[in-house]
Amino acid sequence: MIASAIKILVVFTALMSGVALLTLVERRVCAWMQDRLGPNRVGPFGLFQPVADGLKNFLKEETYPALADRVLVMRDGRLVGEVAGDALSAERVMRLALAAG
Repeated sequence: MIASAIKILVVFTALMSGVALLTLVERRVCAWMQDRLGPNRVGPFGLFQPVADGLKNFLKEETYPALADRVLVMRDGRLVGEVAGDALSAERVMRLALAAG
């Protein structure tokens, strides 16, 4: 059981590191295409930018309207994400719905 947990942790860490590095590469390519500086403010050569992004996302405060039913809002947001097949779209749709009123 412990061996399985370690394998899962190793695979998860490898995948998340790959995603973080691909995000950094994407930012650098976009900066090159737009002829501007890329993410080079955090750490040497911007290598800590994915860590800063993850920390920002983890610490970001979720805001809901005062009178909103949180269960309903969260359920509908997940439903839209499942229909669209994209977990990120659920968050975007929820934020847009909350911003609209």
